[in-house]
Amino acid sequence: MPISIISENLARFGFSTWESKAYIALVNKSPVTGYELAKNSGIPPSKIYEVISKLLDKSVITPVQTEPVKYIPQDIDILLKKFQDETAASISLLKKHLPRAKGLGSHYIWDINSRQDLINKARELILSCREEILLFCWDEELQDLLPELQQQRDKKIVIIQYGTLPLDFGIIYHHLLEKEKIMEKGGREFTMVMDSAYLLQAIIAENKSNIGVLTANESLVGVAKDFIKHEIYSWKMINRLESQVKTIFGNDFSILRDIYKP
Repeated sequence: MPISIISENLARFGFSTWESKAYIALVNKSPVTGYELAKNSGIPPSKIYEVISKLLDKSVITPVQTEPVKYIPQDIDILLKKFQDETAASISLLKKHLPRAKGLGSHYIWDINSRQDLINKARELILSCREEILLFCWDEELQDLLPELQQQRDKKIVIIQYGTLPLDFGIIYHHLLEKEKIMEKGGREFTMVMDSAYLLQAIIAENKSNIGVLTANESLVGVAKDFIKHEIYSWKMINRLESQVKTIFGNDFSILRDIYKP
């Protein structure tokens, strides 16, 4: 991997460009004196001891008591574990104390212009979930969201699923009217309500732009959550009374779905 990429990532943890160069050079060859480290890293000799001092303050290098003094790097695994622990602690603190960002604005509705845009937004919402995900979708989209949903399996996850993709998390309700829904909607329906705070909704159809919306509008979020809940209510009743319902309303529930006939 290019040294520049390693330096860029070390910079995320507070390393200056020279500090990164010195540490990488030390990992490649140690123990070395300050003069040797300057030569190996390309840092001007007049600046090397200033860089070494900063790396000592960070506790990522250690002096070896020789004459002259030489330096060795902190073990890579120990350094990476330190970075990992510091990052995890910062994220934990921010999750606990940082108020929910108001970036979307409750009065805004943002267009979703493609299926990939939908998937990207859905992944972001899932990974930011604090308590609850309500999801109404088809296997095609569910498959793409599995890694993120798996990461949040300790949260409350309820899915109304069109399809048979095996899932080992959450509460799953299988929708009975896949073909009928496609015909009615003109595409695959997708609705996600996250933490009763955000709504992501779309119809995925070929050759269609502006397929959906993302919003934090409380009224729209509430309506969508009620929609999912009522779908579940209907599923529970039909699942327990399927034969009777089909006898009365038809095998495809067409009489039930015709809102213009009482």
